[in-house]
Amino acid sequence: MKQEEQNNRLYSLILMDCQMPNIDGYEATKQIRLLSPPIATIPIIALTANTLAGDARNVMPVV
Repeated sequence: MKQEEQNNRLYSLILMDCQMPNIDGYEATKQIRLLSPPIATIPIIALTANTLAGDARNVMPVV
């Protein structure tokens, strides 16, 4: 994301996979939100195939 900012290429929206191999989408979203605007304010839509009740609880603190 930082390299994209340096190249003046910003995205309108991020589709975030919640289960990625090295860093999950929850942590990636937290790290993006710590960046400076305008990157930190890009809307993020989280996607997951999980259907467990606890999965919704994982998302709410990140929002």
